[in-house]
Amino acid sequence: MAIDYIKTIQWTKRWAGSYTFISCSNYGWQYYHEMKKAYGTYFQSTIHIHKKGIVSCYMPKDELQRIGNTISEKLIENPDLTEHYLNNVISLTDKLLPLMQTNFNNIPNWNEYKIFFICQETPYVGGSHVMILAESQYGD
Repeated sequence: MAIDYIKTIQWTKRWAGSYTFISCSNYGWQYYHEMKKAYGTYFQSTIHIHKKGIVSCYMPKDELQRIGNTISEKLIENPDLTEHYLNNVISLTDKLLPLMQTNFNNIPNWNEYKIFFICQETPYVGGSHVMILAESQYGD
């Protein structure tokens, strides 16, 4: 994603927290592929900025509005989808909860990451999702 393109977007901060680059590398994939599979719509672009141990996620404001409207319309048309989505969340939580209860004082090794990645079915191949390590590249 080019800097000139980034400047043209009206970004909105959606969340921030203490996450690793391993986690954030998966979030871009989810915002594109998983949302496309689940809802038929997805984010073309996201930005994750890692600064002083905190990651902030930014999304294009117009994409966020479009996606919210699309999902709302689908749930209004078919209220049974709500239970379907809830059952998916429960199923994935059951798979991830044991991993989340392990010791995360260290960076997960490859085998631990594969367990985390088990919820994904295909590799990341689309969209424009950027991660920036602010403290090493850009300072304060």
